[in-house]
Amino acid sequence: SELAWRHDGGEWYASVQRRNWGPGWTGSLILDGAAPPLPAIGWRRPQPQTSTNPWLRWMGPWTADVFVGQLAGHDQPERPALIGLRLQMQPFDSLQLGLSRTLQWGGRERAEDFKTLLRGLLGRDNVGTSGVTAENQPGNQLGGFDWRLQLGSERGNAFYGQLVGEDENGYL
Repeated sequence: SELAWRHDGGEWYASVQRRNWGPGWTGSLILDGAAPPLPAIGWRRPQPQTSTNPWLRWMGPWTADVFVGQLAGHDQPERPALIGLRLQMQPFDSLQLGLSRTLQWGGRERAEDFKTLLRGLLGRDNVGTSGVTAENQPGNQLGGFDWRLQLGSERGNAFYGQLVGEDENGYL
């Protein structure tokens, strides 16, 4: 289910849907269509378009998705938020590149203020960083990149893969 408002090449939305973020048609290491639907609000650019900005034209046609959702069925922490950011670009006709990041944030008995959100987005919320301990860690993160190389002119043959890491620390 989805309610969306299209505006200027993008759309604002409120939805309950499954997401598959990755280079393949099925399966992904970061967000997979086999996961339960997630209630969320967000913004996305659903149709790939080349930017009119001369500094961004190198990206070729690109899409993006940014959302905040509410996870259910978790015991510890109970009811955390899930924040997702995805950028997919096609700098060459045969090559697609994607950058993805998710942040599980807050939940019952975890801090949910602006400071902890900012620390999470900057990757400064891991145990051992800036006074963060296992007891006060505000969230959990995944980040990665993927690629899809189209082989030949036939659209069915491609080489693709993705690398995803958990809880970035020290910008690695």
